[in-house]
Amino acid sequence: MTHGCFFLTLLLCGLSGAASAAEPTGLELPKADPAPGVVPQPQGTLPQTAPPTGAVPPGNVLVLDHPLFSAVHGSAGGFSGAAASSDDVPTVPLVLRPELAFGYLVPQGRRNLGLGTDPRDLTYGSVFYPKLDIAVNYVGVKPGSFTVSAAYLRLDGDRDRLTTLGGGLIAREESDSKLDLIVADLVGVKWPAEDKRPHYDKWWQAGVSIRYATLDQRFNSRVTQGASVTILNATQNFNGIGISAMAGCRLPLTRTHFDRSTGDPPCLYSNIRGSLLAGPNRKASTLQVPGQTAINIESDERSLVPVGEAEFGFAWGTATASLLRWGYVSESNPTIVGLKVAAVGQFWGNVGYLSAARPSQSRFNAGDLYLYGAVVTVYVKF
Repeated sequence: MTHGCFFLTLLLCGLSGAASAAEPTGLELPKADPAPGVVPQPQGTLPQTAPPTGAVPPGNVLVLDHPLFSAVHGSAGGFSGAAASSDDVPTVPLVLRPELAFGYLVPQGRRNLGLGTDPRDLTYGSVFYPKLDIAVNYVGVKPGSFTVSAAYLRLDGDRDRLTTLGGGLIAREESDSKLDLIVADLVGVKWPAEDKRPHYDKWWQAGVSIRYATLDQRFNSRVTQGASVTILNATQNFNGIGISAMAGCRLPLTRTHFDRSTGDPPCLYSNIRGSLLAGPNRKASTLQVPGQTAINIESDERSLVPVGEAEFGFAWGTATASLLRWGYVSESNPTIVGLKVAAVGQFWGNVGYLSAARPSQSRFNAGDLYLYGAVVTVYVKF
């Protein structure tokens, strides 16, 4: 009996101590704050790290691992860089921009070719001017685009006129001219990046590139006076490569903002470009006069050709249904169709014609080539 009472007393004391331990006391140890970015978890679970502020939640994310495209494809359908703000990051990594221009350009040279003939006096038809720009956008300290482009310009002119000479003779002049110009930017960089969102604060544009150009010109004139026929031919061909730089600005005509809108807002714009190309510059001319020995002159040398281009006009583009869908671009990235109306001018140094019909002291004074006029361009931005 004595032993039973002793064990009962010990059991009651243990229960009493456990109850008193469960009650709070006036002395408590301070609790450590959770580490930054660690979400408090219930006892028995592993700690988890909270996503950084502004990160795209998982579930609709496609990560491009290439270092040039440190981007994610978020739920809004656009591309945004992981280390840059959404206003400065290109919406897509690849933009194609084909253009087709129609208009009138007139060649202007310093010297005529003799025989009363001048390429400036010919009647030139509408110019055919297709162009393709490809921009590969990247994210860096300042987002921009690697660019590749190519353009082709074809210009044809002709003239057929009758001139009354003394003694009742009538002279007939038949002349034609052809100019083919191919320009390609083999590799370049452009800032800011090619974008499909209307950024009204991005009023400037600049770029540098390695440029290749080939210019081919031909002029033929035939003057008939009775049975006498005089023929003048002149050709010029240049192939060169060099450095090119451009700068441009635009002035939006409206600041109306639409949520999630895309397109190129109506604006006035200007672009200027300067290039310095080096390569072979071949020129030749032949004159055939009845009763005289034909005169043939030619020049084949390497030349430095400075090139200047300017364009001023109006542009506007609007979003349409997607015409070409890339596997990594969502339907919220539509195709842009736009229109440009501009006055244009080009200068090509030292690519004028030689002329065997000029006086001997000036036959090799080729001069320069000027092109000026107006074009209307329709473009599509994929």
